[in-house]
Parts: sequence; C-alpha cells; structure tokens
Amino acid sequence: MNIAILGSFILSIWHSILFWDKNWGISMVLFFIPFILFVIYCLGKIGKIKDKKACILIIPITLLALTYGLFSNEWFSIINIIVILGLIAIMSIWLTSGDVKLKLLISKIFSVLLGPIELFGESGKRIKGFLKTEQTEENKKQIFKKLGKALLITIPIVLIVLFLLMSADTIFADTFGWVSNCLEKLFVNYEIVYIAIRIGLIFILGIYLLSYIINLTEEHSSYSVVEEVNQRKEVKIESFTMNSILTVLNVIYLIFSIIQFTYLFTGAGREENFNYAQYARQGFFQLLFVSLINFILLFVSNVHIKKSNQYTKWMNILLAIFTGIIVISSFFRMHLYQQEYGYTYLRLAVDFILITEMLLLIPTIIYLINKKVNLLKIGFMIIITMYIIANYVNFDYVIAKNNIDNYFENEQENKIDLYYLKTHIGIDAISEITRLLNAEDNSVSKDIRNYLQKQENK
Repeated sequence: MNIAILGSFILSIWHSILFWDKNWGISMVLFFIPFILFVIYCLGKIGKIKDKKACILIIPITLLALTYGLFSNEWFSIINIIVILGLIAIMSIWLTSGDVKLKLLISKIFSVLLGPIELFGESGKRIKGFLKTEQTEENKKQIFKKLGKALLITIPIVLIVLFLLMSADTIFADTFGWVSNCLEKLFVNYEIVYIAIRIGLIFILGIYLLSYIINLTEEHSSYSVVEEVNQRKEVKIESFTMNSILTVLNVIYLIFSIIQFTYLFTGAGREENFNYAQYARQGFFQLLFVSLINFILLFVSNVHIKKSNQYTKWMNILLAIFTGIIVISSFFRMHLYQQEYGYTYLRLAVDFILITEMLLLIPTIIYLINKKVNLLKIGFMIIITMYIIANYVNFDYVIAKNNIDNYFENEQENKIDLYYLKTHIGIDAISEITRLLNAEDNSVSKDIRNYLQKQENK
C-alpha cells in the first residue's frame, strides 16, 4: 500500500505539471498511460489481475488520447474525455473480474469511477499511517500545540518590529523589502491563492487516485459489492409478453419494408414536383431511434426473458433483418439530404452511427443462431473501432471539403453555408477554406471572397 500512496501523489503532481494552465495536447497521453500502468502494477502486486487480455484496451485509450495533440475538434475533445474514462473503468473491471457482464456494466463503471469518493476517509487513514513516526499520538499533539502557540505569538511581534525598523532605516528597508513584497502578494496579489488552489487540487487528486486503487482491491468497497446488489434485483420477463411484442413489431416492420422498397428505394409513384430531399429529411432521425429501440429489444429478449424458444429465436432474427432495412433506409435518406443541403457534424455523426449499427447486426444475427458467440466483446470492439475511426477521419476537413465541392458543382445555385463554416469548422479544415479563397472570381462570388478574406486577416 505504501507504493500505492507514493504513486498516487507522484501521478497527481505529474498531472499538475502537465495540465495546470496549459493546453491538453500530448499531455493526455503522458498522463493516462502512466496512470494505467500504475493501476496494472498495483493490481498485479497483490494478485488481483484475473484476465491480462484487458490490457488490449490500452490501444484505443492511447489512440483517443493522441487525438488531443493531432486535431483541434472541440466536439470530440469533450466526448473523448468521457470515453477514455469509461474505457479505463471497463479495463479495470475486466482486469479484476476476468469477464464483463453487460447487465452489470453500467453499475460497475459508476462504482469504479465514483466509488473512490466514498473512500476518501479510508485513504486519509492510510496516508496517516504511512506518515506515522515512532512518537506517540500524545507527544505529537503536545508538539503541534506548542509550535502553534509559539508561531501565533512570534510572527505578529516579528512583523511589527520589522516594519518599524524598515520605516526608521532605508538601507534596512531595502534589505528586508522582500518581506513586504511577500505580504503584498499574500493579501493583494492572487498568485498565492493560485498556488494554494493548485496544491489543494494535487492533494485531492492524489487522494482520489489512492481511493481508486483501494476501491478495486478491498473486499467491502462499493465496486466489490455491486454484483451482489444487482443479483438481488434481477428481473425476468415472461416469454409470452416478449413474443407478443416481437410479433406485432415484425408485422409493422414488414409493411414498412415493403413501402421502402416500392417507394423510397425505387422511386415508384413519385410525383413530378416531389421534393425528394425534403421527404428524406422527415425520416432519418426517427428511423435512427427506431433502430436503437430494436437493438434494446434484441438484448432484452435474449437476456431477461424467463424461457427462450424457437419462436422467440426466429422473431429476433426477423427483427434483426428488419432493423437492417430500417438502417439502410435511414442511411439512404440521410445521403439524399446531404446531397441537397450539405454536411454538418450531426449529419456526419448519424452516418457513423448507422454504419456501426449495420456492422453490429452481423455478430447479432450470428449470436441469435449460435449462442456461443461472445456478442458483448465483439460488439464492444466494433463500437470502439468505429469511434476511433470517427476521431481520425477529421470531421472538420470532411465537412468543409464536401460542402465546398458541392458549391463548385452547383455554382450557379450559389449553395454554401458560410455561417456554418465560420461558427463550427476549426483550423483542421484550413486547406479547404484556402481552396475556396483561391478559386477564380467566376467560380466564387465576390461576397464569399470578401468574407473569407476577412476571416484570413483575423
């Protein structure tokens, strides 16, 4: 435990050096990798590691941490903090449990990240024991009492005498001028306050990191008992109820699928003045949510029903197939709308979510046929891989490039959302903005050139 205490405070000081009043950048990697290695070392030292395969999560954590030094996307920089902390929590669970159960995952993640707060008092006791000397507690109290009394009496007297002597002699005042400067900084300048805050944050983070280790290793911590609590609250659903829901939904989805193939995908029955892009706009978000609901139903029907049978199995397979059709329909609608109105962060994010859902359907259908497939781990790897790809795709560049390409292809219509480029797109898209600025006068209208020149001069 002494190593855990020393390591926690060394990491806390290291965190302050890297992040205090600085941009995050490469500091994310320089902090999180030593922290992860520290956790692995502490768990291994007391034999708490049950599955070393969990260390594979160091790869996605490192890749996500590196994005802070490679890109300037504010949208991802906020979300990535949450994802990185979640991955660290999952890795801790995987290391100490040997397996990750989906129905307990959310509870365990919260217990790993928030449970240490409950152990601040225990961490304080461990630190106190670590600092304890051979002197008795009574002797310590007497020493601190005498020291405090001496300081309270001595400091005011010394300060009064110093200021009187400094007023009496200019040379003496120059010699001890640093005293008045220190007092001025203490009571007037905020520098001392910042130092105090920084030391306080170092101490709090050090306590938290130590509590994190204790939470993973102690038998009676919130992390250790969360599984027992959840087992008592386990709920089962009647198979008849679930089969009724699946049957009704599959009938509705069958009708919807027929309409999609005969109307949206083929364009049959479309009126001449029909606004296809506007029609597409009406559906892709709704269909996205429907597909997410279907994934939840697939999970619930395979985990929480009391008794599964062949009928449930085939209803689930049909639901997975119809979910695929809904995802394709939503993706197709989104594509139509993007061609007409351009790309945004939200629209591009929806593309990635839909592609991820399509990839998830493959192991889901295989799992429905063969229960031996580890759907949780495969699905988790697909989601993390797609999320990392989304980080490295460079949304700013893709949005600017596609919107500017669309402008050049339809220059007679003068379609480009300058306001969006101004307020949402960062410096990662500077090459594309420059391409628009350097275009010929007959390709880019004067108002666009004037706008971009003003932005360049800022």
